[in-house]
Amino acid sequence: MLRLQRFRAAHPGVIIGTGEFGTWQALIPEDNGETVTTRHTLKAVLDKLDSLLDVAGSGEPPGLGG
Repeated sequence: MLRLQRFRAAHPGVIIGTGEFGTWQALIPEDNGETVTTRHTLKAVLDKLDSLLDVAGSGEPPGLGG
């Protein structure tokens, strides 16, 4: 939960919570809509958010970074 607190402090616009069927979901607001990611564990959703936000920060479009 410490990692979640740090992530929320660094990215206050990203919404993270529990989804259906015991999953975790995150919503990243964007200018043209939003990106939603769902994973089975909090660690996995935070890992995915890290990769999505790293790609976004690099200037590359999402999906091209790996």
